[in-house]
Order: sequence, then structure tokens, then C-alpha cells
Amino acid sequence: MKKNLLIAAIALMAVAFVSCQKDGVYKPKQRIDKITRSWESTDVYSDASGQHEDKTKADPWVCEQWAWGDKTVESRTFTSRIWNLTGVSYASEKTTYSYDDKNRITGAQYGDHKIEYTYNDDKKFSKITVNDGANLESTVEINYDGKVVNSLKVTRFYPAKKCEAALAMVLPRQIVDVICNDSDEEIVAKDTRTVVTDITIEWDGKNIVKMDAKSDDATTVTTTYEYDGKLNPYAGFYCGTGVSAEMYSKNNIIKTTRTSKTVQGNTTITTETVETVEYEYDGKSPSTVKTTTVENRDYLLGGKHTITTVTTDVYEYTK
Repeated sequence: MKKNLLIAAIALMAVAFVSCQKDGVYKPKQRIDKITRSWESTDVYSDASGQHEDKTKADPWVCEQWAWGDKTVESRTFTSRIWNLTGVSYASEKTTYSYDDKNRITGAQYGDHKIEYTYNDDKKFSKITVNDGANLESTVEINYDGKVVNSLKVTRFYPAKKCEAALAMVLPRQIVDVICNDSDEEIVAKDTRTVVTDITIEWDGKNIVKMDAKSDDATTVTTTYEYDGKLNPYAGFYCGTGVSAEMYSKNNIIKTTRTSKTVQGNTTITTETVETVEYEYDGKSPSTVKTTTVENRDYLLGGKHTITTVTTDVYEYTK
């Protein structure tokens, strides 16, 4: 089954094409200082013994802290809440960013992972390269129709270490799930193949309304988006989720629907996930973002699995 880490609420990136906004330059009116997260989840599933229900809850914790320089974001620290045999613990990872003399993002460092951002002759954002130490993990090629992005080509190289965490910094989670599925994790060191995922994009005005991702390992994901009329406050922010509807669209997403299909032998496994988002604003910037995610899974041997998660993010800005 696909892994769903439910981090879509973090990925609120936007508007690379707004007037006076240069690709790779992030100049928000309000600078995020930190994000505090809490969530609760209900898991309903059926098996041979009947229907079952499990509930879990996470009390508030600071999941993101931002550090700013004079003109740019210097770093972000992501903190995950983890359950283990001894209870709850927290793990933090710091991402640092580098820029050129025009204040355009050119790189990000996350542990051993190094991400490079490239621009074409038209000064448009054109390629992402992900490395794990000396190993090339993946590339993301960005293609345009005029001034708007219309397709992406993601290539993952083997043999390679697991790179889900690094890819999650530059792609939406559902597309990472297409590229890094469970079968990939079992690849032996002698395997030198590549996995290619092609992504097509549809627009309605200045918002992306549909993304189709198709991998050559028999997995497809279709994602549709609905928006409110508010301006997204993360204009031009490539650091983090490097290519997404959230990064390019002018308005805030209020609903995301994605359907994932994976062919295993003669069986097609389908997962449908619907996310609805509610915003509270302090002026023009979100102060609280509440995301309700409902995921319906089919099992290979039959049965259903429904996971409902409500995530609340509280934003604080620098003074």
C-alpha cells in the first residue's frame, strides 16, 4: 500500500507568475516565524472478524520553525512527532537554503541530501536535481507552455538509497507516492534501472485545477483542486515543495481530491483521498489552517479501510 504521511498542510507554496515576482525570489508581506500543529485521526477497517475502529490524537507541537536573513529564508526546521515502544518522541531535521546574487533560490541541504534548482535562459525555473551524498537520486524537468508550467518529467535512478524524504521537499506527497512505492524499496543493488513519472497540468485562469501523474511502474495518480478567492501568502517560494499546485496557483486550495491506482498482477488497487481545508485569517494572512483528510483504501484480498484525519496548523509571524 502507498504511504500517506499527511503532510499536505505544510506544502502551501504559490504564485511563481505574479507581476513583479521573479522566479525563485520569495518576498512575502508577512514572514512566518513558526507553525504549531495538532491532529486527531480515526481509522475504520474491516477484516474477517468484522469492523474495527482505532482513534489516535497528537497534542500541539511546533512542527516548523523558520529563520530569516536580511532578504531570504536561511533555514527551516521540521519536527515530526513519532510513536515508539517508550511513548512519544520528536525528531527534527533542518533544511538550509542557498541563493545567487539575485536572491534566487539555487540550493537546499537536508542531511546528506542536496537539492539544486536550475533556471533556463528565459530565467524560468526549469530543473531540480536531488543528490544523496555522491549519488544522483532524481531529476525533475519542468516544461512550459508560454509562461505557465504544463508538464513535468521526474526520473529516479537506481541503485540508490531511499530518497522519499528528499523528494517530499520538491514534490507533492501524492507524486512521491507514485515514484517511491513499496516495490521500489525491495530493489537489489545490481538493479540499475530508472523509473520515470510524467506529470501533466491543467489550468483554470491562474490556478492549477488538475495534475495527472503516470509512472512506468504501473501506478497513476489524478489530483484535482478547488480554490477560495484569497491570495496565497507564499508567493514564489520554491524552497520546500518545489513543484506543486500550491506553489504556482494564485489562490488558496480549499479542496483536493486524488485517486491513486496501482496494477498488481490482474488486480488494480485504488486509493481515493479527499482533503478539505478551512482558513482563519489575521488580516490577509492565514492564522489557522484546518485540513480534514479522508482516505479510502481497497485491499488486495478484499475489505475496506477508511482513515479520517483532522490536522490544525496555527501560524505565527515575525514582528
